[in-house]
Amino acid sequence: MPSSLNLNGLRVFRPAVYAEVDASALGGLVASTGNVCVVGSFPAIEANNALTFTSAQDVARFDHSDLELAHVGKVAFSPSLDERIPAGAATLTLLNVTPNTQASLTLNDDSASASLVLKSSVWGAKGNRTQVSVENTNTDQVNVTISRDGVVETFAGIESGDVASIYYDGSLLDSVGLSGDRLSGIEYGWTQTQAMSSGSASFDVSDMVSDGALSVSLSTTAHTDDVIVAIVGADLSGASASQTLTFSAGVNTAQTTSAFGRIDSISATSDDAAFGGDVEVDGVLSFDPADFNSLSELIGAIGQLPNVVASYSAGRDYDADQFDAFADANIDGAAQAVSIRADLAEIVEALSSSRLVSVERATGATQSIAQQSSGSLVASLSGGSSSSATLAEWTSALATIESADIQIIVAWSDLATVHAEIKKHLRLAALAGRERNAWVGSARNETLSQLNVRAKALNDRNIALVGQHLSLVDQRGRVVTRDPMWLALMLACMQAGSPVATPLTRKQPDVADVFGSWNGNLDAAEAIRKGVCSLSFGPLGWRVERSVTTWLRDDNPIYSEVSANESVNASLRDLRAGLDAFVGEPNKGLTANRIKSIVEARLNRQVLDGVIKAFKDVVLEDLGDTLNVGYTVAAVEPLNFIRVTASVARF
Repeated sequence: MPSSLNLNGLRVFRPAVYAEVDASALGGLVASTGNVCVVGSFPAIEANNALTFTSAQDVARFDHSDLELAHVGKVAFSPSLDERIPAGAATLTLLNVTPNTQASLTLNDDSASASLVLKSSVWGAKGNRTQVSVENTNTDQVNVTISRDGVVETFAGIESGDVASIYYDGSLLDSVGLSGDRLSGIEYGWTQTQAMSSGSASFDVSDMVSDGALSVSLSTTAHTDDVIVAIVGADLSGASASQTLTFSAGVNTAQTTSAFGRIDSISATSDDAAFGGDVEVDGVLSFDPADFNSLSELIGAIGQLPNVVASYSAGRDYDADQFDAFADANIDGAAQAVSIRADLAEIVEALSSSRLVSVERATGATQSIAQQSSGSLVASLSGGSSSSATLAEWTSALATIESADIQIIVAWSDLATVHAEIKKHLRLAALAGRERNAWVGSARNETLSQLNVRAKALNDRNIALVGQHLSLVDQRGRVVTRDPMWLALMLACMQAGSPVATPLTRKQPDVADVFGSWNGNLDAAEAIRKGVCSLSFGPLGWRVERSVTTWLRDDNPIYSEVSANESVNASLRDLRAGLDAFVGEPNKGLTANRIKSIVEARLNRQVLDGVIKAFKDVVLEDLGDTLNVGYTVAAVEPLNFIRVTASVARF
């Protein structure tokens, strides 16, 4: 056999110059930073379903009546007026741990079957305050008004109009009917009769169509000999098929054939030459919406039937199953044309822009909502509720974000048991490849001794503890007093809004005043020793004394500083992003060298970006299906102390 070249698994025999580009050393995702998640009781948000916002306005718009939630958004995205803190959270995620249900309302159609389901955008009992009004201005157009807590949304004149018109324009068929709904499809049914004459009858089958069994019957029993009806055509697979039906003397009961997909001829014969009764053939052709890409395509297919006129007149295209159900109607002639509408689809489309509710077709719904010709229907959503969260529910909620793209957690609770769950979560998130740190706050007016008990219980390089409560200016310009967890939120978002490894020391949060059972200035050193991150009053106002973690086991400068610890975490996340694409690839002879070059390139970039200070000793160990990557890193540490020595001399 001639020699060949294996090019990416393809065996190449033709002589040529084949080139490949290997840019893997430049590959890999950029690791995210600045994404903050606040975990706590937010009953208006679905439990265990993290909701992410990108601006304070987004948070405020979610529930306009929740002023405290809007204030959370303001603090998260604007935590500081310090020019050294250029921004706040990149994204703010809220994770609700409180079990809750969603308020809803089902609107029925004219047959009292469920048609449309409206669900409150906010969960819990607050959703029960949502009210819906439905009123028809005429037999077609409907007005829907939705309101909650002073916000009113009006959707006027909703209708689809006639989206399609269909009728039979031929003369061979004696009757033609059309019916349909989105679940079973559209059914085209027809009847054709032919009178027996001199013992025979022959049908013109030009307009006959079928995708199933035919029904054949006689108009009368007045025949003294057998009547034999022969059908020739093709079955549903396209293969030739024929069938003969025999009507014994004096019998006219309808008989059913096997399935025909095409009809080539139908004839009837009898030895009773005097018999002049009619032979009647009934057939059906069905159109399944699942077989079509759009409603216009479905209508077009119906229009291809013999002597059927079908026109699509909607200004937009609908999915093939979005038409409203219509009863069996005679479509024999233009005057009997059936009009197809899609009012329910239009209502769903119109209400999809609502901020107060989400809408969807009810399961099995085929018709639009009932008309309110005698006035308006006014009803409230119901079924929204919430209950207190247990510790197990905190655990379950935190498990849902273990693999989420989040770098900083804020516990919206002052319970030590909850903080312990946060500590467990941080370890599990790291195992999932999502290293992150957390900020927690105590109850108001706890002493430094009480705070030290909390810090010792946590003793975690990834958790920072605060214990002062605050006066803040809220989004309405009013001064409000907030618990220490608000300071935790503020400092977390200052960390998120500054470059990786930026110390918060001496940075100024946007606070009006700070309170506590201990003095922020006089007791600052003790607070630091006890693992508490605190604010003190400086020349320009309140500022962070030192951004320490709860690590108290020793004086490790990396584990005890939020910024230095962040430097190491960010380095790991960035390397993982760069190497993740290699998982699942074959471990070839040069794979380890390629990965080492990527590691070194990423670390060099980290140094240039200020994520780490320096690195050395990148080592790879090839263990077959495992590559161990090791490196020595110098984290970016905060400059906490400057020592000045004055040597006194006589000149």
